[in-house]
Amino acid sequence: MAFRIKFPKTYQHNVADGKTYPAIFFFHGLGEPGPIYDNEFHLQHGGQFHAQKVDDGTFDGFMVYPQSQAGYLQSYFPVMKDLMDSLIKYVKVDNDRINIGGLSSGGQAVWDFAQQQQYAKMACSLEPISAAQYEDVNYFASHITLPILVSNGGQDVAPYGSVVTDIINSYKSLGGNITQCYFPEQGHGTWNAFWNDPRYWPFVNAQHKANPLVYFQHDKFCPNEVVDAKLGLQAGFYAYEWQKDNVTIPGATTNILMVNAYGTYKGRFKRTATSAWSVWSPTPAVISQNQGTVSPNITINGLASNVLPAPDGKTTTPLMVPANYAAYEWRRVSDNALVSSASTYNAPVGQYKIKVTEQFGCGSDFSGIYTVIAANGSGVPDAASNVSAIALSNNSIQVDWNDNPNPLFNETGFEVYRSTTAGTGYKLIAITGADILNFLDNGLSANTRYYYIVRPVNNNGAAAISSEVSVVTLFDTNPPTPPSNLLVVTTSRSSITLSWTASTDDVGVAKYEIYVDGVKRYVTSATTFTVYNLAALSTHSFVVRAVDATGNVSPPSNQISASAALSGLSYKYYEGSWDVLPNFANQTVLATGITQNVDITRRLRNDDFGFLWEGYIKIPATGTYTFETLSDDGSKLYIGDYSHTATALVNNDGLHGSVYA
Repeated sequence: MAFRIKFPKTYQHNVADGKTYPAIFFFHGLGEPGPIYDNEFHLQHGGQFHAQKVDDGTFDGFMVYPQSQAGYLQSYFPVMKDLMDSLIKYVKVDNDRINIGGLSSGGQAVWDFAQQQQYAKMACSLEPISAAQYEDVNYFASHITLPILVSNGGQDVAPYGSVVTDIINSYKSLGGNITQCYFPEQGHGTWNAFWNDPRYWPFVNAQHKANPLVYFQHDKFCPNEVVDAKLGLQAGFYAYEWQKDNVTIPGATTNILMVNAYGTYKGRFKRTATSAWSVWSPTPAVISQNQGTVSPNITINGLASNVLPAPDGKTTTPLMVPANYAAYEWRRVSDNALVSSASTYNAPVGQYKIKVTEQFGCGSDFSGIYTVIAANGSGVPDAASNVSAIALSNNSIQVDWNDNPNPLFNETGFEVYRSTTAGTGYKLIAITGADILNFLDNGLSANTRYYYIVRPVNNNGAAAISSEVSVVTLFDTNPPTPPSNLLVVTTSRSSITLSWTASTDDVGVAKYEIYVDGVKRYVTSATTFTVYNLAALSTHSFVVRAVDATGNVSPPSNQISASAALSGLSYKYYEGSWDVLPNFANQTVLATGITQNVDITRRLRNDDFGFLWEGYIKIPATGTYTFETLSDDGSKLYIGDYSHTATALVNNDGLHGSVYA
């Protein structure tokens, strides 16, 4: 097995300084294999980033990158363990601080590494990125003491977000400590965001094999609750010892310790009969009394008025507290009625308080009282006067007003409302501070009339609404920048797919016009487009222009030409459990696309899937040609249109390993 290794910044070879160092073993994805003579490609994702973190001292440890020659890394696990043993023996790697991380198929290898106890015993933590399978759940009990930091994207389909959620819940249901770094707007490639997440390096640096798992993270107990905590170290070592408050506990000699008293608990273990004891837990488990939950302050959810009714027609105010509690109890103060059990409540005029409960919490006192104010109260501020609006540009308007410089009851703020229709349709757009007499409204449409009203409010109620003013934004004469980097993504015998880099505009790009052979043919708001119904092998030129909301048209993009000819292989992807190839015409297509060659990396899971590839072979000379396939499991090769009942030119079907036919 080829591998790359970076040594710690402070490492000194053959110097007996008593130091040992943590390590990260990182498993690359399916797209980064390479021969042993090209021992760089697997560093493509994260190699430079992690090297910089070693150099700047963020991680004073080893970075180890095993390399697969075929893509998958599972077959290298025995060699990896040998490498770990050598690094421990010869270059001061701490065998209790080896973190295992990986992305995509390498992330799946992280899960698989922990499935066998001999490898789980070498790891102090797991960091799988964009990888999860239901099959992993079967092995969780054997490595439940390993802390896990998992990453996934909300747009990913391999794995789907629901799969990752189920995996996390399964690990938690066994008491395991697993944390999710979730990136809702990202797809499969979450690794850069994950490595830049502020939780990543503190997590990696904190791990040690002798740190005990507190099952279910239940380390605090209420005053009237029986203390009943469960602690655990990795199973399978030769011997174990536990301490409470630095005193060794007689008879506590297994990897599990049941705790029934407050205190600080440490554990240690011997890997073999002849090995040294590990250190006592660097991060012990502290079992203590829960001091109770402090209920959070009630706030407004979003931009809304708490003085009702509001000029936008609202008669309730959306109230909220953070959504990370186990239970919620909203009460109306006037009659102590329960009004909501959620983290939010749309409240009419009145006074409200809330009590929250945390998981394993002891309950809490009620929060401070929040008042949704009646607009018609007494002691309200004076109305705003001399309201005016002036257009500063094609997308901004400044609103100004006056107030009483010597009020009897001053405002706490001014509510500014906007509409595009006189006298109706108003929306709250801002609440200024007290004595602030202007507001700059940005992000507007060009050449559009906007209407404004202003309402001063305080804790007693609201003043009368101001008179309505209106103004038209300036006309936009600036065109968008031209689309750039227009290129061909894929072609077929009847279509060509284009993509380009988005234009910019001071008002905003509304659409793109696509010109085919000099004639405007299509309009889209996206930055990719497929031109269909082209004659086979015909050649066409393409140009794209951007249009803003006012109708200004950009200069043209770069011009490109392309032919309607098949490029690569079109594929259809299926899932099912088969012993022989099914009739794909009767199966449900789960994904389609084009690849440059036969490529199973587009699969959405690692087992029980199938592909149907279709394409053309250009044969420039007459002659006799031989075709063969290598597949694991079955495959068939057809010449001509696909038909399940046709006779395959190459029949390599059935359940088998890698076989030529």
